[in-house]
Amino acid sequence: ARMLNLGATFMPILYLHWIILALKEDEKHRILLIVGYIGTFLYAIFSFSPLYIDRVTRVGIFPYWPQANLIYSVFLFSILIPFFLYGAYLLLRVILSKGTDPSTRTNCRYIFIGTILSLIGGWANFPLMFGVSFIAPQFTMLTIFHPMFFAYGSMQHKLFNMKTVATEILVFGLWVFILVRTI
Repeated sequence: ARMLNLGATFMPILYLHWIILALKEDEKHRILLIVGYIGTFLYAIFSFSPLYIDRVTRVGIFPYWPQANLIYSVFLFSILIPFFLYGAYLLLRVILSKGTDPSTRTNCRYIFIGTILSLIGGWANFPLMFGVSFIAPQFTMLTIFHPMFFAYGSMQHKLFNMKTVATEILVFGLWVFILVRTI
């Protein structure tokens, strides 16, 4: 459970960074991204601590569900919620802007729809992490639409230069490989 939450800790900053790159606003948001990555890494350090995820317990129909603790709660309100909402705001701003290129607005619309579906599905997990089981777990299934809408918006409408993306993925994979080998 702690390993899964370690990966989930990086989702908000990576999502926001992806949106900022898609909108070509990386210089404008440079400080936010630096602070976001530093904050995310600080929270990631605590991901194996009981201060982040306390234990795994039965919640509703789930026999094993991680229970959040103090540091996770702070992460939720300082990184996760603000970054996802700010990313959605950036997309919505482009969608509603009349001066924006129509194809860019269409791309952002697909990504925004995927974001909303994913947020509904993904955020249905948070009450369970605090021992509240009134949310139906079926909402979690909505998260599968997120990568579909992102991929469609990116590839169909050429949101990114795919050679650049492939190169960045390769470099990231090499860095992860080197880090794992070093550890």
